[in-house]
Amino acid sequence: MIDRQDLINLDSLRKYILHCQDLEEDGTGGGFADRPGNETDVFHTFFGLTALSLMGQYELDGIDHTYAIPVDTLRTAFPHIVPTTTANITESNEEASAGES
Repeated sequence: MIDRQDLINLDSLRKYILHCQDLEEDGTGGGFADRPGNETDVFHTFFGLTALSLMGQYELDGIDHTYAIPVDTLRTAFPHIVPTTTANITESNEEASAGES
C-alpha cells in the first residue's frame, strides 16, 4: 500500500482491530488475534498495536514503518539511522486529501 494510504478506511480498520482484541471479563485476556474470536498471539498483538500507532490512535508511541520499532528507540539506540519518516497514516491521508482539493 505504498503511497496509497488514501485507499484505507481507517475507521473500519480500527474497528476490526479492536474486534480482534481479547477482552476476558476476568482480566486474564489480552492481546489481539488475526480474526475476532480466535486465540491471541504475540505476532498479531504487535501488528495490531503497530497499526493503531501508525493511525495515530490512543496516544501510542510512534512506530517507524520501515524498522517496526518505536521512533524514540530508533533515535536513541540507533542514532546513525535516520528514520525515513515519523509520519503516521492519518497524516499521510490528510496530505493526500489536501492535494485533491
